[in-house]
Order: sequence, then structure tokens, then C-alpha cells
Amino acid sequence: MEFFTFKKGLGQNFLESRSIAQGIVDTLGPAKDDFVIEIGPGAGALTFTIAERCGHLAAIELDPRLVKSLREKFADDPHVKIVFDDIMLTDLHELLEHEHAENFKAIKIAGNIPYNITTPIITKVLESGIEYENFTLMIQKEVALRIASPPGKKSYGYMSVFVQYYCEAEYIMDVGRENFLPVPAVDSAVVKLTRRTSPPVATDRDIYFDLVRQSFSKKRKTLANNLTGYRGMDKARAEALLRSVDIDPSRRAETLTLEEFDRIARNLDNDNYKPQPQGPLSKW
Repeated sequence: MEFFTFKKGLGQNFLESRSIAQGIVDTLGPAKDDFVIEIGPGAGALTFTIAERCGHLAAIELDPRLVKSLREKFADDPHVKIVFDDIMLTDLHELLEHEHAENFKAIKIAGNIPYNITTPIITKVLESGIEYENFTLMIQKEVALRIASPPGKKSYGYMSVFVQYYCEAEYIMDVGRENFLPVPAVDSAVVKLTRRTSPPVATDRDIYFDLVRQSFSKKRKTLANNLTGYRGMDKARAEALLRSVDIDPSRRAETLTLEEFDRIARNLDNDNYKPQPQGPLSKW
């Protein structure tokens, strides 16, 4: 990227390793009857390989300099659309409709996600309601570990449950910082999020996440302590609730499975109760 001035505010760290780029695309698994959305193509490390293998590619890029370069390189390829837009402002449903994604067998999403907006982008895609098959992304390693963490690990938290509610999360591989230009201050990793076709739990979504958020409110505290005061429960009532669903009140939220959170949520007194708005998922 000689003579290119990187914009720190856009989180520009371009992947230079061809082998890692190939591994990411192999994980995504684009086929000729697939529609692919690429978030932040940058200099095109993934773009060219995806374009060779998929039926149609819509790559969303915010930097006008990169949009111009990519449009020039794909000028003769009608199967590639370079979209000049901010992914956080992009109407994904409108994009899919405009590009006739209904004509393809599956929708897949890929991206080298800027560290500074990882949470909002993942949240936007997962909550968008579009029926993608998988979302393969490269993000900060620490965040990837949290997303894919099983219960019982220190990395398991609210965002682990949030992502795994919508997807099956798989940690694919480490990507060292030396593979990027400019070199970032942290290492990265690739994760694959395979969309669930239905929620893994029975509880109303808002009630479920309201409970999960409360359970993780102070990670070092026990469930019983975190639920004390929640919905007006004193500690004795919180402990009784947990025992009624065969959960030890002394356990911490980081040890619970999605199904165990569901058992608690389904036994809450939900009459006339309205969960608090979730708000932005700013903390991992």
C-alpha cells in the first residue's frame, strides 16, 4: 500500500497474508450460487478471492479512495458491486432486495472488522433479521475468545450468551499482528458465526436478555447476590428461585449454559413486568 495514508479513525489495518486470506474465504465457503456481503473490503485482500468463488458480491466500503480503487479493478465484473456506504447506516434488507439476493441459494457475510466498532457491527448483523448462512469475520483476538467461549471460562460473559443465542460460534484461527499493515497493537482471530434458524431457548427474548444482563452485572458475585434486588427479590427469594430450577445459588453467571438461563427466566414472575431496554452493547 505504497503512498496510501491510513485513516486511524476508520480502523484501517489491512491484511497482507495471502494464506490467511485464503483460510478466511475457505471458512466462509462461498459457492457459485451464493450471495456474499463483505464488510470493509479495504484493499481487497479477501475481495478478489471471494469474487472468484461466489455468484454475486456486494462489498461495503466507507473510504472513498478505496471505493474508487476497487471499482476500477472490478469495472468489468458485473457480479461484483462496490457499495460506498457506512455499514452501520446500510439497510441490509434493502441492499439484498436491490441486488436480487433472493435469486441465490444462500447469503454469506465476511469481513475484517475494525476493532473500534466490532460490537455495533456484530449486533447489527445478528439483530438485522436477514437470513444469512454464516458470518465469518476477523476481529480482535480477545473479543473472538469471548464470543466463542463456552461456560466456565473467564472469557464467558454477556456477549458470549448474546452471540450464541443467535449463532453457533466457532473459533477458527489466530492471526498475528505482523500480518497487517500498519501493524496493530493487538492480535486478531477469525471466528465463524453460523446463524441459528430458531432461538435455542423458549423465553421471550427481552425477558431472557434482561435476566442475563442482571446475572452478569457483577461477574465476581454469585447469582444469588446479583439477583438480589432484581424485580424486588430479596436474597432468600433469589436463592429459592435458583434452587427451584436446580441451580446452586452460589454459582456465578459465567458457569451457566444458555439453557440454564432459560430455566431461570421461565420461572420468573413475569406478570405486569416490562424488562428494561437493552441499550447499546458497549461492554464485552
